Amino acid sequence: MSFDFEVDRRGTHCMKWDEMERLFGVPAEDGLAMWVADMDFRPPEIIQSMLRDVTDHGIYGYFGDTSAYLDAIQWWMATRHSWEIDPSWVFTTHGLVNGTALCIDTYSKPGDGIILFTPVYHAFSRIIRAACREVVEM
Repeated sequence: MSFDFEVDRRGTHCMKWDEMERLFGVPAEDGLAMWVADMDFRPPEIIQSMLRDVTDHGIYGYFGDTSAYLDAIQWWMATRHSWEIDPSWVFTTHGLVNGTALCIDTYSKPGDGIILFTPVYHAFSRIIRAACREVVEM
């Protein structure tokens, strides 16, 4: 992966750059788009290669074998945290905002305060309020 080659994503329907002025009043030419986690660099070649393999295969059905994914999580937790986990404990969601919303719904009730270490990604306060919880800024 090279951080020396920046990809100019302005004018490519990239929310990070093309919506910044509409949402925050800051033109892309004048600001740094740091309001959403989105890279402006090409991914490593191994990722590009794996994606080419998928597109060359030509079938985009639902993937069912999560064993390598679960093995990697088990390895990480054991290696980094000395925590042996059972794969059945792992619940996967496609997106940080959705996962955070599920945790808010599961571990709190309407009216509870949720601590948010600010400044932080703006979507977190939005989902806290949408779940009828109070944002408690720290």
